[in-house]
Amino acid sequence: MTSPSSTFLTKLVQQLNALSQKKATGTLVLSTTSEVAQLHIMGGRLLYVNGGEHQNRRWERAAKQYCPKLSKDLSVIKEPHHWETQLLVQGLIKKEISLKEAKLTLFNIFTEFFFELANYPDLKMQWKAGPPPTSKITLQLALSFEEMKPSLIKGLQLYQQWQQAGLTKLNPNLAPFVQQKIPPNAMGGLGQYFNGQFTLWDVALKGQKSIIIITRSLIPLVQKKVLQFKKLPDSAINFPQPKIEVNTGEKTII
Repeated sequence: MTSPSSTFLTKLVQQLNALSQKKATGTLVLSTTSEVAQLHIMGGRLLYVNGGEHQNRRWERAAKQYCPKLSKDLSVIKEPHHWETQLLVQGLIKKEISLKEAKLTLFNIFTEFFFELANYPDLKMQWKAGPPPTSKITLQLALSFEEMKPSLIKGLQLYQQWQQAGLTKLNPNLAPFVQQKIPPNAMGGLGQYFNGQFTLWDVALKGQKSIIIITRSLIPLVQKKVLQFKKLPDSAINFPQPKIEVNTGEKTII
């Protein structure tokens, strides 16, 4: 039986394919009664996505996994918009990372994004055209429709597995923590991460296992009231403040 989430994502695939064929540039806005997410398209290719509960944490996980040598120097950011792709582009220019590593980072981000998007089966789509691309390296970084589509399929399949595993009452963005006074080593190798500071996505990455396997393994501990979950805010990204020159008539103060 086709689920509402898979029906919407099928429509999204068709829309992205159409934009790919037209080599369109702009933003695909997804919304319910309010805006939920934005997909930024460049030359028909998916450059980046905005939206979701933990956009910054999502970036941090992917960058640590696929681009550990990437400099996180935020001084290169010209504007907060698309700051993640600006860092990747700078990494490519400085040869800190390869194009393959950069694309894998985006692929992983998109997979988590599409997983979360499956929670919104009734989204509306609105296309906002933008100016044509001018950066060749940024265009190369963006994922073509053929490169992007598997991430959407993977995200949907992961969401369906999440449902089939009976985990719909949980959210991967929740952080597990030990309710009782139990030594971390008594909780196994991942016990050190059950302190309310790591989300289920984070724990899965630390354990190098599927988030489905990790979360299901925690259910008995939750039933025994050993573990609980809490909401975490997204990571804060502190962009450098631009210097403002003030002319006092005698000298310039910066």
